[in-house]
Amino acid sequence: MNREQKAVAIAEIAARIDESSAVFAVDYRGISVSQAAELRARLRDADATFAVVKNSLTERAADQVGADTLKEFLSGQRRSRSSAATWPRPRRRLPTTLA
Repeated sequence: MNREQKAVAIAEIAARIDESSAVFAVDYRGISVSQAAELRARLRDADATFAVVKNSLTERAADQVGADTLKEFLSGQRRSRSSAATWPRPRRRLPTTLA
């Protein structure tokens, strides 16, 4: 992804964050494909969306719209300087069933 593509992606993510009434940052690793599909379907029924986006792009988008608290929930291999002191964060696992 070149710089221009990243800038477009960041702008799109920032717009989605800004327009949303709620944003949930979750660790989706460890759930099955069928569980992810069920989650997407339930969110669609609730007029919500599920998107996987890079932490680095999300962090920059959050900066653009002033969503600093969202950045606290981003984890993974990329660490921002502000979160390095509290690394690693404990991971929250999704339930094995979506009831």
